[in-house]
Amino acid sequence: MRLSYALNQSPLYKLHSRSRLAHLLKLDLRLLETCAANGGIYRRKETCTGGKRRHLCIPVGVLSTIQTRIGELLERIEKPAYVQSGVSGRSYLTNAKEHIGAVPVVKLDIKRFFPSINQARIYRLFEHTLQCSRDVSGLLTKLCIVDGHVPIGSRVSQILALHVAMPMLDELHRLAIDNELRFSCYVDDLTWSGERATASILWKAKQIIHRHGFGYHGGKAYAHHQTKIITGVELRGAEICVPAAKIRAFLSQMKAFAELPHAQHAIEAHRLLSTAAALSQIDNRFAKYCRSLQAAHRASLAEERVQAAE
Repeated sequence: MRLSYALNQSPLYKLHSRSRLAHLLKLDLRLLETCAANGGIYRRKETCTGGKRRHLCIPVGVLSTIQTRIGELLERIEKPAYVQSGVSGRSYLTNAKEHIGAVPVVKLDIKRFFPSINQARIYRLFEHTLQCSRDVSGLLTKLCIVDGHVPIGSRVSQILALHVAMPMLDELHRLAIDNELRFSCYVDDLTWSGERATASILWKAKQIIHRHGFGYHGGKAYAHHQTKIITGVELRGAEICVPAAKIRAFLSQMKAFAELPHAQHAIEAHRLLSTAAALSQIDNRFAKYCRSLQAAHRASLAEERVQAAE
């Protein structure tokens, strides 16, 4: 079981020594200061998931080590029960399951969530929430940003964004409690369910988000009898299902995979395997695809080794 503790028990809490920070991160202070001054090294790439283009900035070398260790310290701070991401045993699936039942549901997304987690917000987290000294807060902030905001593609990104957004999320949770609703947060996806989950609640949630300086999009309200889609999972009353569009897309990818040259099987099988594994968590019928893709991946790697030996 992973160690967790209250925020005021974190080693980062009231940290007033840069030397102590270096000791916590198990690195030389001069190395930390050099990385902070130079901005570190990132590998940039573009991906497209669910029709959305994302520009990743993946830290490499010592900067990756630094951000990973900062992320680990932040991850150990206890999180509210409504948080379904970045917590062992919780996932997009448990997030959807929070709202099972024939009840109304409303949901929306925080717009450009990671780019909104900018330098000023991160500095305030360290200085005001964690009560670090100004010099420690400044050093931590510089080590955690690229292009003025948290990097998308770093181990520290999601947990840092969560802690920065926590005051807003806590207020959205209080809105749910006041209206006898369930509330859950999965990264930037926010969902409320219950008899009072109406357009009025959605409007109040948008006002809270706006007041905290964030944007929003994708507001959606479901009646109690409607099929709902929550974090990529389809809810039909008490049942959870894979959305039909996801099934069609996966089967189309499997068909294309079968037609690929054998030399490309290893990479593509590995990519498809993660999709099949995610789908099998919702519907066990996809487990057979996991097994076939694992076999294809192993066979392709074995063939590559034989060819390399020759």
